[in-house]
Amino acid sequence: AERYFGNVDAIDFTEPSFDLNKLKTDYDILYLNGGNIFYLEKAIREHDFAEAINFFIENKLFIGESAGAAILGIDIYPLRHLDDIDAVENASKKGLEIVKFNILPHYDNNELAEQIKLAEKDFLSSSADLLTINEKQGVITDGEEIIGYE
Repeated sequence: AERYFGNVDAIDFTEPSFDLNKLKTDYDILYLNGGNIFYLEKAIREHDFAEAINFFIENKLFIGESAGAAILGIDIYPLRHLDDIDAVENASKKGLEIVKFNILPHYDNNELAEQIKLAEKDFLSSSADLLTINEKQGVITDGEEIIGYE
């Protein structure tokens, strides 16, 4: 990443020393990686990190990968087929609702084909639009609509 973006720092927004104002002023890009989406949602909720995500979407650049992208959507419950919801106490079924659609990552991952199919079926039973992204795709959004894809 440093090759393309210059200085890169890994930050942990769950640490007591985390400074949201420093993040907003000192950084131009916020990259949120993947992992268990239910852990991620809980950490974001407990540490009020959605404010930072919204700030970077509206004012700078936000990049989400895997769960870091899917968390922006309306509903995350169908992703229980990919991530263990039971591993997270008081896990939420809702995404951050920053975008007005649902996001299903890893769509072309053959190792996850069965889980993807189950998650897709659950997502398609809702009234919200579903955006599937494969391992090489990305999405550009202004928070309301998709302004770029792949």
